Amino acid sequence: MEQSRQAIEAQAGIPAWLATRADDRRTAILDAGKPVSWAELVRQTRSMAGGLAGLGVRAGDRVGLWLPNRTAWLVSFFACAQLGAIAVSVNTRFRSAEVGDLLRRSGAGVLVCWPGYKAIDFAGIAWQFLRALRHC
Repeated sequence: MEQSRQAIEAQAGIPAWLATRADDRRTAILDAGKPVSWAELVRQTRSMAGGLAGLGVRAGDRVGLWLPNRTAWLVSFFACAQLGAIAVSVNTRFRSAEVGDLLRRSGAGVLVCWPGYKAIDFAGIAWQFLRALRHC
């Protein structure tokens, strides 16, 4: 079975590889000590891909991932792969000027973030660089 998964992955990449795990109830990762199954990871990935597609994200588009090392980051990365979009990782320690510069240079049109993670005001920081972009 594992050999066929490797063959699928080599031919079609992450989306096909994930599809082979859609019914797998085994633990894929631990998120804050809570097990997350492959099936749940695939379900969340499909949902996220649908949300990104609804925002107009298409193959080749860049999506900023300003997320901690949690399930949400992995789901967002896999969702980008499913759409053929390019995930642009943003360090959670970055602040307004750094995030704005990275997104501007990468051409990211969408930013995925986790408001309130560790009391970091991601939304407030994002508004700062968005206001600055209007003045460029």
